[in-house]
Amino acid sequence: MKGAQRAVAAALDALAVALAAASAVLDEVAIAGQLRAALKTGADPSPLRDYATTLLLAAVTPGWTAVGQIGDGAAVGHWPDGRLETMSLPQRGEYANETIPLTSLDAIVRLQVRV
Repeated sequence: MKGAQRAVAAALDALAVALAAASAVLDEVAIAGQLRAALKTGADPSPLRDYATTLLLAAVTPGWTAVGQIGDGAAVGHWPDGRLETMSLPQRGEYANETIPLTSLDAIVRLQVRV
């Protein structure tokens, strides 16, 4: 539970920083790095692996929709014209019932982002 709470707070902070920069292109690698760094900070001395969590985010505006994901789950967009579109797909680990947590060493590489 703590990992998920920290991941969501970090994701909101990272998105706010990216939007405040008003850049035309969001840097997905930098945002993923900010997420990971935010999980590492704080007063709790627990090892990072104790905060293992998956994360599925969506930011929707009248002009664009962005989805970011690490781990299992999926996001589907339902557009005004009635069509459905898969925005992200579940990620699985090497074994059955294994997923990729945000705290894994290769999370930044595995991060799916779609705008």
